[in-house]
Amino acid sequence: MKNLLYLLISAMLAVLPAVAQSAPAPDVAAQSSPASGDISLSEFRQSLIDYSTSLATVQGQNMAQRLQAIPDATLLQWYQGVPDGRAFQSAVASFRTKKMAARSGRGSFPVTRPSVSAAISPIRRTSGQALASSSNLSGSIGTITAPIFALSPPEYPSGGHWSDMVGALQGISALQSGYPDSSQARCDADHDATLSVMVSTFRGVEEVATSICNAIPDPVVIILGEGTSIPAKEICFGINVVLSLLSSTSEALWQECEAQSNLVNGAEAYAAYQNTISLSNLEFRLMAEENLMNTASPMAMFELPQLNGGYLEYCRAIVGDTITKMAALGYNQLAANAALLQGDTYYGQGSYKLAFKSYQKAYIATAN
Repeated sequence: MKNLLYLLISAMLAVLPAVAQSAPAPDVAAQSSPASGDISLSEFRQSLIDYSTSLATVQGQNMAQRLQAIPDATLLQWYQGVPDGRAFQSAVASFRTKKMAARSGRGSFPVTRPSVSAAISPIRRTSGQALASSSNLSGSIGTITAPIFALSPPEYPSGGHWSDMVGALQGISALQSGYPDSSQARCDADHDATLSVMVSTFRGVEEVATSICNAIPDPVVIILGEGTSIPAKEICFGINVVLSLLSSTSEALWQECEAQSNLVNGAEAYAAYQNTISLSNLEFRLMAEENLMNTASPMAMFELPQLNGGYLEYCRAIVGDTITKMAALGYNQLAANAALLQGDTYYGQGSYKLAFKSYQKAYIATAN
């Protein structure tokens, strides 16, 4: 009954464009040239139907049936908002091809988290761990930690909501291939462009369709029989619901495509930033360790405390960190610990050059 009523209303709506616009819209070229960007009215309808059916949902099938019933006059008005009919037709064809590939099992990825090698642990810095820390201005030698230089892998997206989003993108084969994990895959550039064309098309069509409905005078009604009348403007907007559903579906897929790419790019950019800090810390640590080994002519900046613009506290932290790691491997650190404590005593007395020489002795003892 509803379908019959819908068909009846759609047929009646064929006269509405004449009410909505004083001048009729130009017809779509039946056989248009590729250069013009136009397609025929039947091709436009078929593209809309193809996109609806490719969604593979009950709602998509219902939308396709409604599109079949929409009068040519209404469809012709809609087409006035299409920026490039040929591009839209190609985008729909590409979308259907990718959708069919996804249904056959090609181009899908497992939704799992990437494994991280135990040799590479993510960085977890606090303000006191950064090389440029301004803590320890009170002269306490034990509060500075050794610079962290472990490299950090990208923390790719994860979680239930993300999995739902990726599942939708996999369903239309929109993720790039060649990745071990979907959390590392960016949205396929060609598919992103396809969705972009479809979104721009539906936005233009919606704008025209809305203007048509708004132009219908409010007193105009359509008599359905048995004394029942429905405002023509209400019927017009009711038919536009089909357009809104198609447009919102395209918009959602496009936004998810963009979001996935942004999440992957963001994870890798942040990891690169963190690793830049790590490599800077590593470079500094290597320089400090070279000076701890150089008992003949060390650089003065490593003998000076932070209060005087030096890095003595960091040298002490590096020595302590090295002793701890060597002890964990079972090496005897008695001599190294004794020299470290002697250096702390000199540091507390303000004898910074003697403190550095003791830290040198501790470092050489633990390294050799």
